[in-house]
Amino acid sequence: MLRFSAVRRATLVKVGRGVENITESASNSLLESLQNHGYCYIQHPFIQKSILDQLHRDCRIFFEQYVLNVPDTTGGTKRGNNKHNYNCSPLSEYELEGIRSPTGFRGYYRYVGASGLDDAIDCFSIGREDAADPAELRRNYYIQAGWEEQEYLPLINRRNPWDVLLNHVNTYPATEKGAPHFTGPNNNFMSDFRDMMVAYYELCSIVSIDVLRHISCGLGIRPSIPQGGFDPASEYDYNFFTSFHNKKDFDLQAKYYPQLGTASRVKQGVEIGNKQSPQNPDGVRVLRRKGAKTTPLVGEDTDDETGKSKESVVRLDTHKDLSTLTLLSQDALGGLEVWDEEKKDYVAVPVLEDALLVNAGLFLEKWTGGLIEATPHRVRTRSHHNNNSRCSIVFFALPNHDAKIEPLLQQDDNPAVDTQEGFYAGDMMPTP
Repeated sequence: MLRFSAVRRATLVKVGRGVENITESASNSLLESLQNHGYCYIQHPFIQKSILDQLHRDCRIFFEQYVLNVPDTTGGTKRGNNKHNYNCSPLSEYELEGIRSPTGFRGYYRYVGASGLDDAIDCFSIGREDAADPAELRRNYYIQAGWEEQEYLPLINRRNPWDVLLNHVNTYPATEKGAPHFTGPNNNFMSDFRDMMVAYYELCSIVSIDVLRHISCGLGIRPSIPQGGFDPASEYDYNFFTSFHNKKDFDLQAKYYPQLGTASRVKQGVEIGNKQSPQNPDGVRVLRRKGAKTTPLVGEDTDDETGKSKESVVRLDTHKDLSTLTLLSQDALGGLEVWDEEKKDYVAVPVLEDALLVNAGLFLEKWTGGLIEATPHRVRTRSHHNNNSRCSIVFFALPNHDAKIEPLLQQDDNPAVDTQEGFYAGDMMPTP
């Protein structure tokens, strides 16, 4: 589906809560925007600007003060700029090793781009919190695929690493120069951060289901009948997609793009160590990516005198999301660009701080036979923003691993549609 540049700003759609608040007008606007622009802004009763502001604030504190200990522009650390009554001290290497995720799910990791070099994007991911046993969310798929339990269980039973973070003890003295204005120790940040991330995960779970209901309406999906096909006399099947997402096995990721020139690019070399972690207190031999700290991430062209980038820099390479839907909240710096088929180039996506940006993923493209294409996009830091860090919060609405993905239209319905066989969602998921 072509994406034209005549209208740069995609439609802003107000999505209602629940089936009773679905309208054909909103559904059609949402569908049209996804087809023509590749994305759409939505507002939802459960998502407020104050929530998004607090989420971005907490994520910045987590990355800048606990994970990276980022220096501020005047020397020292970001602690001096902490105005939120949190007494922060960086996580130790022991603690960082404990929250690292080798799969990029449920834990901390650093994104490695398609170029083979680290894109200097630090990420923290959480999955469904209230699952008594995370393995149950994906067990059926691996059993159907013929895996032995001893093979798949260690790959899917990882929990969100809150135990490590909640046991972190802040040792930054309140009397130290540049400390925030409070009278005693305050170790509440990790608890507040967990509550905010878990609550936002639940909110996005609800919002994504409501968006999928609107898409069902916009596509005109109706309940099937025993003879085959859909019943044209029935109401729309608003919940067509919801049964494929009812396990809420989603992925919420906070992403932090450090200021250009301050973060090291990580090469694909490895370093054998005997690192300790809360899971392995006696140490375990692990392979770790070696950080080339002498190779900063800089622009495509730099000023000889200042060393600062003169050109914009692609921070995240072109890709499509492996999701059904993606909900994005980016800060005021923006940086997201989508492919414009008419211009044969990328165009910048405007920032709306009181709305979520929705883009279609590969599973929705497969379901609709390409009627809604997954959005090719990338992240680029513009030259006038090169001295600023960037933070984005991304929610990937994923189908159940054992969900059967079958195109809604086949050649019998539309000769222009290529015959496509169904597959299980887990077949496209990367093996942990």
